Amino acid sequence: MPNGHMNGILRIDTAVAAPDAPRKRHPGPLDLSSTRNQPISQPLPSALATARIIEDLGSVSYPEGIKSPKVELNVNAKHGKFRYDRDFLMQFMKICKDKPDNLPPLDAIGLEPSEQGTGIPMSRGGSQRRSSTAMGPWALELQRRQRQLQHG
Repeated sequence: MPNGHMNGILRIDTAVAAPDAPRKRHPGPLDLSSTRNQPISQPLPSALATARIIEDLGSVSYPEGIKSPKVELNVNAKHGKFRYDRDFLMQFMKICKDKPDNLPPLDAIGLEPSEQGTGIPMSRGGSQRRSSTAMGPWALELQRRQRQLQHG
């Protein structure tokens, strides 16, 4: 019967194509000879690696649309040691994704690894508990440095 139908049964022809059928052509090897003598450029250093220490918060000028940190948090700040409010830090959450090389593991600072990347977990009662991981790894580093200042 035509089209592979026979007594209501569909049959599919799985035979190999005839040898005279055209074959797909594959491209030849790439000529990479022109790239052999060119030096491989190094990746750019991260923003964390090239960051400068801020001596005076008042001397920092921010781009239009970026709010500066609250001055009242740093009235009696030690030289080069500053505190930043949440709203200031949250402005950078989506663009600051670098992780400091010396960032301790989560369990070393009292957080469970399962909390990483969960954002803002909800408890059964519906109240929100803010996780420091919701602000990004840089927030953990900032909290660690603040604890160091408070304890020594």
